[in-house]
Amino acid sequence: MIDELATIITAQASDRTRDRCHCTGRAYVVTGLSFADALAGGAAAANQGAPLYTTPPQCLPTTVLDSITLRGASTIYILGGTSVLSLNVENLVVC
Repeated sequence: MIDELATIITAQASDRTRDRCHCTGRAYVVTGLSFADALAGGAAAANQGAPLYTTPPQCLPTTVLDSITLRGASTIYILGGTSVLSLNVENLVVC
């Protein structure tokens, strides 16, 4: 259920912001399960005109990686330690 929710939220956000994205070359990734990381990440991403993606703790949904690639992000900020996001997320392993 969490994987599906992360994918749905990301796909909807991607559709709404595709044309408005400043495409700063940055992207932020957080788990949808950690309120503090998502709150801080949302502010930082908005300040820089960058997208914020939610992901399950163990990997990136294909839709997230596709959107990051589409926007040409060369810097990806992973917010949260390995207790909330695994090294697979840091290594951009898709689920």
